[in-house]
Amino acid sequence: LSLATYFRNDPGWSHMGQSGPVVNSGGFIGAWVADILFVLAGYLAWLVPLVLALRGWIIVRHPLEVVDIPPPQRWLRRGAWVVLVLAGCALLSIHFTVPKSGMAGMAETLQEVLPETAGGIIGRELGQLSLAAFNLIGSTLLLLALLLAAIRVVTDVSWLRVAETTGQWTLALVDWLRQSFEDRRQRVVVEREAEVLVEKREAAFREHQAKVENRKPPEIAEPPPPPKPSVRVQKEKQRNLFETEV
Repeated sequence: LSLATYFRNDPGWSHMGQSGPVVNSGGFIGAWVADILFVLAGYLAWLVPLVLALRGWIIVRHPLEVVDIPPPQRWLRRGAWVVLVLAGCALLSIHFTVPKSGMAGMAETLQEVLPETAGGIIGRELGQLSLAAFNLIGSTLLLLALLLAAIRVVTDVSWLRVAETTGQWTLALVDWLRQSFEDRRQRVVVEREAEVLVEKREAAFREHQAKVENRKPPEIAEPPPPPKPSVRVQKEKQRNLFETEV
């Protein structure tokens, strides 16, 4: 909370500050603590509360593991913490410190909040020594190697496992994107076929409707008159041979 509400004009270790109420939520002591951390480590000062919170969580959840750590391993981790802080501060000072040249942007705005460079006094001094000895590229590679090695010792995380997990996630993401693209393509093809089928049915219906509308109505003709009796038929008509009396 003291780091989040740090105000540059509050009284602190690096300066006296202006007269008036302290803006920092931690009061006078919080302003001093935040000023010391920002002056020494810059942005890496945020690592302090994270480390304390992580350490407290480990002690509460796994108290036996903390007790069972052998002294050599304990001192190795402490040394790794020191290397992590030094390398991180130097990298921040080299790559995230904006020169005083009127350069506009968010980096310069953030730097104006800090009393020192992005890596603090530690990062400024180590960064200058590293640049003088190894130049920019050499300093960056060396400090990154030290930083990654320190993180490996502190967190006990295998970078090979991290690379393998990252590769698995990348392949899974690629497969998911490929499958999503294929599903979308299939869906587009099906929708297009359905649209073509609907268009064909509508065209057939319109054609049938046009035929029905253009069809002539049926004409009902009058039946022909009955034929006249033939004279020959009347003459050749068979008559009764015998006449019977009733």
